[in-house]
Amino acid sequence: MTALPRGAQAICDLFECEIITQLEVCPITLGVVRVYALGMHPDPIIGEAGFVLTDYFKSEAGLHAYCLTDEGLATIAKVADEIFPDWDAQLDTFSQLA
Repeated sequence: MTALPRGAQAICDLFECEIITQLEVCPITLGVVRVYALGMHPDPIIGEAGFVLTDYFKSEAGLHAYCLTDEGLATIAKVADEIFPDWDAQLDTFSQLA
């Protein structure tokens, strides 16, 4: 498996995505909370399907921390393989631009 760059912004740059948010109901308080993940919301106007590379986190800081861990990077790489089968071919180009 090819190594991903560390950090949320570097991963977003590689996969041309962003930190996305969504609202979920907290099972404990039954209040609505914002959660954070790396991905892209769908854009039906231009026909783009959305995707999510990570689980959703309760805080943006938690998402950033996850993107620095070996476990997080391994999981993101696995999901990326399913969404973008040839993403690691782009990694050389990305590293030359960074």
